[in-house]
Amino acid sequence: MEPVLAKPLLLARHPDTPSAPMTLPVWIGRTGGMLRVTFRIPADTSPFLFPARVDSAFETGLWEHSCFEAFVMPVGGTEYVELNFSPSTRWAAFHFDRYREGMRPIAVGAPKLVATPRRNRFELSAGVLLPDWPGLAWRVNLAAVIEEKSGRKSHWALAHPPGAPDFHHPDCFVLELPAPDAP
Repeated sequence: MEPVLAKPLLLARHPDTPSAPMTLPVWIGRTGGMLRVTFRIPADTSPFLFPARVDSAFETGLWEHSCFEAFVMPVGGTEYVELNFSPSTRWAAFHFDRYREGMRPIAVGAPKLVATPRRNRFELSAGVLLPDWPGLAWRVNLAAVIEEKSGRKSHWALAHPPGAPDFHHPDCFVLELPAPDAP
């Protein structure tokens, strides 16, 4: 699965979380209700702990280890979807009615996940068809939790609210993807 945007967005490390020096670029695109995203760690990955590859299936708690995430809400709305993509190719999809309320798994087709681990680079690409809001513009937050072999975890996102890392916070939804028929 190829990256969608020619120029990547860069996730920012939360200032209160340690990390090995690196950048975390991400490419994102939308076709109708299909969200496509590619996360890349273009650095020595030997300090990081990535779950071993297993058969792709729904699994909860993925964010407790290295995990890449997308949060999508319709512009002007309060409900949103959280998508978790593990390097193991396990995934999760949840619907929230509003900020951290009404969480429930949602039925989406199994995302197409491609994880490419290498010593000097790691890449995870995901494509998933979202069941809601295909004709509306979306507000998006992209995020990652990176676990190191030492047990330390760093939190990365397009934007961080004040205080502890919180990828669900409305201030994190800083990217807008236009509706499919918008110019």
